[in-house]
Amino acid sequence: MSHPGLLHHFGSAEHLAEALHERLRRQIREDLLGLLAGGTDRANGPASQVAGRSPFWRTQAGRQA
Repeated sequence: MSHPGLLHHFGSAEHLAEALHERLRRQIREDLLGLLAGGTDRANGPASQVAGRSPFWRTQAGRQA
């Protein structure tokens, strides 16, 4: 997808970042709830995905959804 296409869809770079943040927040929440429910394989499941997102997540911690 081209830069103009992204801007047309999201309206601005800020809105794109907000949409990405929201998508990651939802996925992390789902992953963590799955871990708490005990329905995942910790070696290959969402836990490893959450750990992989942690550095980005920490940089976005100041943003409120």
